[in-house]
Order: sequence, then C-alpha cells, then structure tokens
Amino acid sequence: MRPGKTYWRIPFLWVRKHSRLLFCLFALPLIAFLFYSLSVFNVGGVSSYVEQVYFSFVTHTAQKTLSNRIRLVYMDAEHNKKLLDANQDLKDFMTDDLERVLWRRLHAKLVSRLAEAGAVVVAFDFRFPSSGVAEEGASRKFLQAIRNAARDGRTRIVIGKVPREGTDDDLRQVPSLGYGNLLIGGEVTDAKNRRIVSRVAVAISDGRSAGGMSAEPPEDPMPLPFLLFLNAEWPENPFVSYGLDAGGRDITIYQKGTPVHHIHAQMDLCRADDQNCEVPPGFDWQRMALLPLVMPVIDSRIDVPYEDVLGARDLSDYQGKIVIVGARYKEEKVSIPGSETGTQFYGYQVHAAILSDLLNDTYPRYQGPFFQLLIFFVIAGMAVIGRRWLPVKDIKLNTIFFGERQVPSGLLILIGIYLISGVVAYSADYLILNVSYDLTLLVVAYFSYGRKSPATVEPAK
Repeated sequence: MRPGKTYWRIPFLWVRKHSRLLFCLFALPLIAFLFYSLSVFNVGGVSSYVEQVYFSFVTHTAQKTLSNRIRLVYMDAEHNKKLLDANQDLKDFMTDDLERVLWRRLHAKLVSRLAEAGAVVVAFDFRFPSSGVAEEGASRKFLQAIRNAARDGRTRIVIGKVPREGTDDDLRQVPSLGYGNLLIGGEVTDAKNRRIVSRVAVAISDGRSAGGMSAEPPEDPMPLPFLLFLNAEWPENPFVSYGLDAGGRDITIYQKGTPVHHIHAQMDLCRADDQNCEVPPGFDWQRMALLPLVMPVIDSRIDVPYEDVLGARDLSDYQGKIVIVGARYKEEKVSIPGSETGTQFYGYQVHAAILSDLLNDTYPRYQGPFFQLLIFFVIAGMAVIGRRWLPVKDIKLNTIFFGERQVPSGLLILIGIYLISGVVAYSADYLILNVSYDLTLLVVAYFSYGRKSPATVEPAK
C-alpha cells in the first residue's frame, strides 16, 4: 500500500476503533441536551417527581430561615379567641364575604398601629370582596387608615387580588393602595387531594402578535411577593419596571430604563389554544416566571396571631419591616415537595418564603443552557472513567421506577459523587441540578461504554 493512502485512513481507523468512546463523550451529551431543550421528561411528571426527591435531599443540608425583614400576622379561630369573643359578628370571617368586609374595622386599627411603628409595607394576603351599604362604616375606617398611612409617607399598603376578579369600588378610589396577585402557580393536586406546590409565580406577562409586531407587557397586578420585593428595594422610586426575557430565563428590573437587577427564573410559556392555559382575552400567549419553592424555618416569634399585634404595647420590632397579614383556613393549606407527611403551609407563608429568597438572594437557581450542556459533557466523562476504573460488582437495589435490580457498585459510586456535588452546589450558590436528565445520561453513558474495570477483566488463557 502506498504511503499516501495510509495517512487519510488513520483518522478513519482511529474513529472506528474508538467509536463507542466518542459516542459516549460527544453524541450522548448532545442527545441529552436535545431532550432537555424539549423538556421531554416533563411529560408524565417524571421530572417533577425526581426533582421533589432531590429537593428533599439537598434542602436538609442547607436549612434556611425567613428573612429578618419580614413579619407575619395571621387570622384564625384557634389563636385569636380573645379577639373573636370581643367581636362575635366576625367569627365566620374565613368563609363569609360579609364578615370579611366587616373585618376592615379591625384592619384599620392594625394598619394604624403598624404605620405608627414604622412598618415599610403592610400587605393583606387575601382577597377583598365588594362591600355593601351595611358594611360602609367598616370600609370607611379602613380607607381612612390607608390614607393616613400614605400621608405620613412611611408605610405602603398592599391588598390581595384574584386575577380578572372585580375589586371594591371604594378601594379603587385610593391611589396609594397597591394590589398584589394572589396566584401561587406551579400547583398540582395529588391522589390524596392535597394541593402540592413546587414553584411559585414571581412575574407574569401576556403576549400578542399583530401586523408582524409582537408585544408582551407585564400582567397587572403583579404577583404579591414580587410587588413587595420592588416596594422594599426601591421604595421611593416610581420609575421601576420589569420585563421577562423571551429568549432566556431572566426577569430584568429596570430603573429609569436602565437594567439594575436580574432574577434567574424558570420560564413557563403557554398559548391560548393550550389546555389549562388561562390567557386573558385579546392575548395569544402567557409567559410565567417561576421560582422553586424551598420553605424556610418560620419562627413562631415572627409569625404571630392578629390579636397579639392589636394588643401589644410595644411594636418596635415592626419598624422598617414588611408585614404580611394572612388567614389560616383549610382552603389555604398547601403541601410542598419533600415535606413530611401531614406537613402543610398556608398561602401567606408561601409568599413570605419567596419574598425572603428575593430579599436575601437565596432563591434556588437553575443553570443556563450553556452551563447545562457543559455539565452533560462532564457527566459523560464521569461515566466513561467510572465504567473503566471503578468496581463493577452488582448490588441488589430498589431503583424506585424499575423495582429491585442488580446495580453495578461503580455506578452507585458515580451517583453518590453526583449527589454530593448537588449538595455542594446548592449550599454554595443555591444551584439546582436537572437531576432527571443528568442521572439518565450518567446511566446510559455508563452502560453504553461497555468497558469493564481492568481489575475485573480475566487474563487470557
């Protein structure tokens, strides 16, 4: 054979000889990235289930506490007995719209006391139904308390609103009053009829196309935690706006048109013709920015009954704080991924958790596409090295999805290294790994490479 013909065959022969290695190191990561880009594992809830197990694992290693800038006040029957005994007409406030309105006379006292104490924001994390003539006195007292708080210029009042639901006419006449969307988002119901929340809507925008032009304005009112975050971080600047990055995963906050802050979130896009997509009339799609929910430890000293605040002599602890007033009743209860059986939280606590993450910059982060692709290549390399050098002795194990199987000990070591890396990433920078895609690639690459550990290869006879 002439030398000239040998040279061009060398690369071909090398590729052919190492085809399995190249397939594992390059082709499989690209295939995994394609699956990841198409959100293949979101179908059937596979990704959600794996993420729940992963959250339960990593969050036990990096327990969070609620931001010291937040205080919680709650209405319920069990811990507000003195208040309800003194106001017999308000005992069914949790289910009766009339009594919800009558509570405004107590809300007026609460707002006045917290404003005098110097609270930055007082937010009512429940809806305010329309009032009638019979409740006019309670509404008037509440509105006057809001105006007084605004006049002093120290306290902003925010009330909850359900999207596309009417608002009390009297409340709309107060320009200083803010409205926060009560939507939690990311909610599902399991077989036990529990409300499961794994993500919370932070920002929402509605888009439409006409004449070759597209527009995607933020939805008003914005979700309650995000509104409170903006009020706390930019309290005196009216020129603050935000937008959702259509091509990426950022919520960008603008001050006088200049980007001043970015929040890396998971973007969920649905179109008007999709099932269960509540796009407002006149719009073609809706984009929702979601943050993973990891509940912090909420100290009972900062989550107190309504009557304790009204009866307290000293409210200095509320100076400069964001106060969220919520209601505890069964319709408000939600469960979160990884919580122990029976452990549930209320809607106002969920909103407080997301607000706390925004204030402290401790919200869980998903890596961007480029970084995820890089992780896929690293995982493929781990699989090849592990298959070649780690023990391959099988261990019987319950694999959850596939029942009991014989699993190579080397693969278990690799999975252990991956999970430890996930804990370190979360503890260091609250980085959340895409476990379902990462582990699938690790397993497929491990078995595709097919080489045995040198220590286990029998010598030729």
